[in-house]
Amino acid sequence: IQGITSDKPLAELIVAMCRLMKLSIVAEGVETLAQQQWVVEHKIEQYQGYLFARPLAVPAFDQLLARTVETASNAVANTPAATATAAAPSPRRYSAAPMAKPLAPAAR
Repeated sequence: IQGITSDKPLAELIVAMCRLMKLSIVAEGVETLAQQQWVVEHKIEQYQGYLFARPLAVPAFDQLLARTVETASNAVANTPAATATAAAPSPRRYSAAPMAKPLAPAAR
């Protein structure tokens, strides 16, 4: 996505090929509103980049995910479909596994 103006034909070709092959498309490196607009215009539903969040350590990611799940649960509970007698879904705690430690250099 970085050079979307200069690489527009290539990006559009890649999106078209993914659609022909019935692959999921994930746009990475979305850093500006113009890039996000391009992604949305091309109906790419999954994207990430610095426009939304910087890389996070596992504990910070866990906190962000817990807040997101809680917000989504509250939104579902406040929809017209939710009745006064129905209990709101309880937020679940998701955790990202810590990254594996790098392997030690091989002995020579």
